[in-house]
Amino acid sequence: MDAIDETAAVDLSQHPTNDAPTGEPRTRWILTDTPVPPPGASTRVVVEGRAVAIFNVGGRLYGLASECGHRGAPLEQGSVKDGAVSCNKHGAQFRLDSGTVVGGNIFVRRSTHPVRTYTVQSRGVNVAVGVRPLEEGQ
Repeated sequence: MDAIDETAAVDLSQHPTNDAPTGEPRTRWILTDTPVPPPGASTRVVVEGRAVAIFNVGGRLYGLASECGHRGAPLEQGSVKDGAVSCNKHGAQFRLDSGTVVGGNIFVRRSTHPVRTYTVQSRGVNVAVGVRPLEEGQ
């Protein structure tokens, strides 16, 4: 991954969308002032106090909680290969589409928990992040 943009400004004027079945929490789309990273690059945005690592893999955007589930290192600084990001601190690996732990040495895997995923889209030239209410413990 290339350069990291840590721009955190958020435009909260976007209206909520109801993309969840009745009774489930609604996803609110928040348009950031962070440009979409080019393919092969990553960036970090802060949305409602949540740091989100954004990855552009071949034109498809993925969003994960920025902090590694092992020791909290910034995942946007990791490398991406075969649909997973490797933490550059201890080597824990997380699937971009699910946040599940898929690699790292045995000690890292045993002490690492999955990371939260976020739905991410490009809106014009900027990143929009889908935010749902946090569940207890997240």
